[in-house]
Amino acid sequence: MNGQAPENFVPSLSLKAALIGGFMTKHSRIQGMIGIVASCILSASLMMAGGGAAFAADPALDVIEILGNVSPSTLEDVAGIATTNSGQLAIDAELSSTVISVPVDPVAGIVAQSPHSDSSFTIGLPFSSEASSAEVEAEGIVSYDNQNGSVSVPVVKADGSVQINTVISNSAAPTRYDYPLSLPEGATIAEDGSGGFVLSDATQVIAVIAAPWAKDANGADVATRYELAGATLTQIVEHTAGGVAYPVVADPKVTALWWGFAIKLTKAESRGLANKVNTSYNAAAGTICIWVPNNLAKAGCVIAVTLRLATWQAPIKQAAAEGKCVQINFPYGSGPVLWNVTKVKC
Repeated sequence: MNGQAPENFVPSLSLKAALIGGFMTKHSRIQGMIGIVASCILSASLMMAGGGAAFAADPALDVIEILGNVSPSTLEDVAGIATTNSGQLAIDAELSSTVISVPVDPVAGIVAQSPHSDSSFTIGLPFSSEASSAEVEAEGIVSYDNQNGSVSVPVVKADGSVQINTVISNSAAPTRYDYPLSLPEGATIAEDGSGGFVLSDATQVIAVIAAPWAKDANGADVATRYELAGATLTQIVEHTAGGVAYPVVADPKVTALWWGFAIKLTKAESRGLANKVNTSYNAAAGTICIWVPNNLAKAGCVIAVTLRLATWQAPIKQAAAEGKCVQINFPYGSGPVLWNVTKVKC
């Protein structure tokens, strides 16, 4: 890279899984409200050793420090749960929204299960057959040395999400990272037309996989994309391209929502909604319900949301004032009384 060895590098895979009831859409704004998020942050450092590269992870590599420097939000709101490197499960997180099982042996994969049924899916980890067993980094955080210049670092969050970070230690590390998905019977995976993928069965969307992204230490985009073969999603990260400043961060996420769905507005849309709330509830409701695909359901949504906007004004205006985004949450089987608005990071 311009004759200089990069110090650290990071790429990512983003899977957002959501069990969606009622009216549903494959639009990218429909997101899992509660559940499991797997975000792959691939952080790497280039270390030249004579004529060859040492594939074992640098023992001095502090993955927590790297994640904190490259992607501080990864270490925010981490679940304070027991974490071990012995037995079968390194992390067994029974959260209100989902049950997350992170194994000691990476071959087992990370499992997300509904707390209300046996419905579940598994996210396989890259290079799991060669990787070492889990090492405890902190409460809710473990790492697996992939023995090839990369380290996988799952982080379980208090909100029921899990981010799967990857630390890439040298330029000889792989550029392809496979995430085999074990889905419920009858489920399929297909492109969503915007760089991501949708997992669904005959009746509902199970998961939405957001388009991947990766940025280097200067905030510049690093080329990354997905390829799909069967039920294996592969993230390709072009970390060997010239001009990349290390570390590079990519954020892949998987979110499993077992009891509802959410519509997340962009920052600009959130500001526009705040302005409309001040002038017309009906216009504001139309903005919120525009992504409902069925016209009859859309009309019902406008009426219902109009009734709720009086109590939603405060969080909508606060989100706009603080530069955050508005998220409207729809729990399954509920009516307008239980629908709610939260302000979230954009």
